[in-house]
Amino acid sequence: MTSEYKIKVLNMGSVTVDKGGMTRGTDCGTELRIPQQAVAIEGNNLKIICDTGVHSVDWVNANVSTVKDCVLKDDESLEGALKHIGWKPEEVDYVINTHLHYDHCGGNYIFKGYKTKFVIQKKEWDFAFNPTPNQEQYYMTDLFNHKAVFPDQILLIDGEIELEDGIVLIPTPGHTKGHQSVLINTEEGVVCFAADASNIYENIDKDIIGNILYDTYSGFKSMEDIRRKAEFIICGHEPRTEKYQTNNFMRIHV
Repeated sequence: MTSEYKIKVLNMGSVTVDKGGMTRGTDCGTELRIPQQAVAIEGNNLKIICDTGVHSVDWVNANVSTVKDCVLKDDESLEGALKHIGWKPEEVDYVINTHLHYDHCGGNYIFKGYKTKFVIQKKEWDFAFNPTPNQEQYYMTDLFNHKAVFPDQILLIDGEIELEDGIVLIPTPGHTKGHQSVLINTEEGVVCFAADASNIYENIDKDIIGNILYDTYSGFKSMEDIRRKAEFIICGHEPRTEKYQTNNFMRIHV
C-alpha cells in the first residue's frame, strides 16, 4: 500500500450496554456507556465513509433488547457529522458497510442517487436477509436494501480486496457471517477500522470475544488476522476513542 489517507472518527450516537455483552465472561452486570463509531477517510482524491450509524433513536430504544438509552446529538447523525467535517453526501465515493446491523447502516439512505458505491461482503448481504434467530433483532432490511439506495449503487464483494491503493477490505467474520474490516494506510502506519470484530479495545488486547456472535471460532481468528495486518485499531464502540480523533489511535500489541 502506497497512498496515504487521513482518518477522522465520527460518533454516531451512544447507548448503554451490559459490559459482559462486550467482553464475554467478564464484568457481567456492569453498565458501560459506548459510542457507535464510524470513520471518514480522505486521500488519493477519494472520500470514503465506513459505517453510517443509526436511523432512529426511538426505533433503537423500542426494538433492541441489548441496549438502552440511545442518544444522538446534533453532530452525531450522519448528516450532522458530515456537515461538521465539511463534506456533502454527493461527494462521497464509497460507503463501506462493515456489516449490516442497524447501527452500522442506518444512514445509508442519505447517499441514494449519488455516485456513492456501497461496498458489502456478499456473505453479509445474504446473511442479513436470512439471519440466525439470535441476530434477527439487529437487522432491518429497509436500511440497506433497494428502498434505501438504488441497486446499481450496491457493490457486493467476495473476500479480501484492495478497494483502492492503500485501502484493503478483509473478511473478519464472527460477529456476523460476512463482517469485514478496513485496513487504511496512513503516515503513522496501517490503521484497522475493525468495527465489531473488536467492539472495544479490550477485545483485541486481551483476546476476549463479545457475546453477539455468529461463530465464536471465526471471531477469535478474525482478531488474530487483524493483529497480523495492522499496527493500530479503531474499534466499533470504544469509549476512549474521541469524537473527530485523527491520529494516535490505539496500538495493537501482537
